[in-house]
Amino acid sequence: MAGKNRILPELKRLEIIRPLPRKIQITHAVFDHDGTISVLRRGWDKAMLRMMTKSIIGKLNVEKESKVVSLVRKNVFLFINRSAGWPTLLQMEHLVQLIRKYKFVPSRQILSAIEYKKIYLQQFQKRVEKRMISLKNGILKSSSFLVRGVFPFLNVLKSAGIKLFLTSGTDQKIVETEARLLGYLNFFKNQIHGASSSGRTDSKALLLEELRLEIGKSYTYRLLTFGDGPVEIRETRKQGGLTVGIASDEQRGGGWDLNKRNRLKTAGAHILVPDFSQYKNLCGVLRIDY
Repeated sequence: MAGKNRILPELKRLEIIRPLPRKIQITHAVFDHDGTISVLRRGWDKAMLRMMTKSIIGKLNVEKESKVVSLVRKNVFLFINRSAGWPTLLQMEHLVQLIRKYKFVPSRQILSAIEYKKIYLQQFQKRVEKRMISLKNGILKSSSFLVRGVFPFLNVLKSAGIKLFLTSGTDQKIVETEARLLGYLNFFKNQIHGASSSGRTDSKALLLEELRLEIGKSYTYRLLTFGDGPVEIRETRKQGGLTVGIASDEQRGGGWDLNKRNRLKTAGAHILVPDFSQYKNLCGVLRIDY
């Protein structure tokens, strides 16, 4: 989003950022959806940046007020980076706060968070639907929208008897539809936890809390979260679990995205990988049989 993503050749394919417990016996694995498994919705952040910036500046003359617009865009960019993984409605509630803060839009013209969410989804969903049509018609393969190596890794985890959970800040129905289309719905069975279309509850935080209670005292070495956003990493760390940050370049479906890498490192990830192509090494570090 902020210029070209420079890839450093000296980066390892797997980085252990923080010390791991001596005893690891993973029984539960939580996967974030967008950007971690699927890149079908790639570009969501750029679409949200445009939509939020336009909503904040209203009818402001972009050319005459270019410095102001640049400042607004910068602040929105920082917010989107920080809130990646939040329920969309919660992001839109913050948008309403920003619109009121900047005061470029008259109070009577400010919409509700739900209305802004509808605008964003209508704009971005058109792009996603085109991709889905290409998939259904066989023009594109599902592998075009999967993070590299994710299917072999999911198969390993399933064979090892690890319970798999899928969670997302995207609405539940959308996640289920995309998981079915891309072919990994059965890995998660009834354990898909997306956002409510009309609610603001953080489905990720709720799921992790439930799993902490289910697993009990040995939680710290039995639960593992995979995610490309700071939300699921921070929430898992808060609950005492292990975390793997997936710092994947969504345009390529793999390889390092340095912006993601930096924010996941800051969020507290134990391990960082660019994708799942080195899943055997990852299994070795996490002591998972394959």
